Amino acid sequence: MMLGQTLFQQPLFTTIDLNTFVPNDHFLKRLDKVLDLSFIRELAQPYYHKKDGM
Repeated sequence: MMLGQTLFQQPLFTTIDLNTFVPNDHFLKRLDKVLDLSFIRELAQPYYHKKDGM
């Protein structure tokens, strides 16, 4: 408080959930339910740094 006035300071960081911005019936959400891309992590693993990668 300075001179009887309250200063408002916005938070430096904010947490949001991006899923709230995409409708449940969006094409990519439906595709995600039926398309399994988990194999890509294993294929890409040699290209990541051992310590800082996945």
